[in-house]
Parts: sequence; structure tokens; C-alpha cells
Amino acid sequence: MIKSNFNSKFCQYVQDNISIVEKDRKFVSDVYKSFQDVLGGNNTLQIGSYPRFTAIRPLHDLDILYILGEWDKNDHNPVSLLQSVQNKIKNEYVNPTKHTYNVSLQSHSITIVFKEHGEEIFAVDIVPAYVYSDNEFDQDTYKVPEIAEQKHIKRKQFYKQLQESDIDMGWIHTDPRGYIEITKQVNEVNNDFRRVVKFIKAWKNSHKEEKEEFKLKSFHIEQVIIQYYQENTELEIFDAIFKFL
Repeated sequence: MIKSNFNSKFCQYVQDNISIVEKDRKFVSDVYKSFQDVLGGNNTLQIGSYPRFTAIRPLHDLDILYILGEWDKNDHNPVSLLQSVQNKIKNEYVNPTKHTYNVSLQSHSITIVFKEHGEEIFAVDIVPAYVYSDNEFDQDTYKVPEIAEQKHIKRKQFYKQLQESDIDMGWIHTDPRGYIEITKQVNEVNNDFRRVVKFIKAWKNSHKEEKEEFKLKSFHIEQVIIQYYQENTELEIFDAIFKFL
């Protein structure tokens, strides 16, 4: 089989088996809008792979930054504000799905878990953020609690570790708008980019299922492949996949 046929097969496989389907996109869009209706559209920002269009199925969670204002290194305890947000969600939130949900408050985030027959099927984590500086695209960057670096399924454990160690939550500088812009620009030059990212993420997840200690992170995969396409804008999906593997 010639390479062009392999390229075509890879593209079709990603579309048919890995990419987010329209039904799931509508679900996330409806859920995100439902929180914007409560928190305000100007105060919220999706982060992670979903707004970069590099997420893969099945979708499990969505992270939303809740922007509280400008960063003040001497005053950035979000607890009281998050308590107000929790009450606001409980009193005003309109669930756009057919699923039940519950809201829980931690010291530096709010988690909303959607359930079906008692089983979690999707979760939203609302994480506080403060505007910190500008990126190269003149967009806001943020300070966020380090819990934002943890996957949803590991956040309870992370909170527990901090509590047991009597350690305060750290804050990190992050640039989600910049990451979104870079992935957009790279994909506009060569739309194989996102396909390759999705394929490698699916490969990583299959290894993770077999070997829990498999350390490779999805975000790092994305950054490596961005570099591939910045170095060679004509890189084909076949070559990019096997360059990584």
C-alpha cells in the first residue's frame, strides 16, 4: 500500500473512531452555556483539550476557569467567592441534560458531577483564576491553583495529600488562550496536526489501560507534535505518527 493510502486510512480512522461526535459536542456546548448563564459569559473560559479541538472520545469532563479579577499576591484566597458560586449554582442553575447532578465545594474548585443510574458520566470542574499578564497574542494569562494541573479523577487524592501534609495550595501561571491560539494556527497551516494529536492520545490511553504507571501525558504529546509541525509544515499524518512512535 502506498503512503497516500495510509494517510487516507489514518484520517478516516481518526474521524470514525477517535474524534468527538456531534452529539457529544452539543452536550458539552449546552452544559458550558448553562454555567455561563449563571456565572456570566465574560467571566468563564473553557480550558484543556476540548477548546483546542484535540479532545478524543469518550469525553469525561470539562474544566472551566472562573475569572475573579486581577491577581494580588497578598490576597488570593477564593474560598468565600467559591462558596457564593456554589450557592448561586444551587439556586439558579438550570440543568440542560436528562441526567441528575450534584455540586461539591473544595477549597480551590467546585465540582459538578452528572450521573445516570447513580454512575458518574460527566463532570465539570470550575477553577478560580486571576488575570496575571499578557501573552504574545495580547491575550490575558492567568494565575490558577495548582489543582488545575491534575486530572479530574485525581483531584480528590491531591486535596487529601495537601490536607494530610498541611501544605497550602500553590498557584501557577498558565496561558490557556495562548495554547488555543497556537493549536489553531498550526492546524490552519496543516490540518493533519489535530488528527495526529488525537491518534497518539488514543494510543497513549490504550497503553494506560494496560499499564497504569504509563507516564506520558496528553498535554506533552500535544506540545511535541506542535513542534513537529512548526519545524515542517508539510508533514503528513503517516510520517508524524511514526516520527512520534
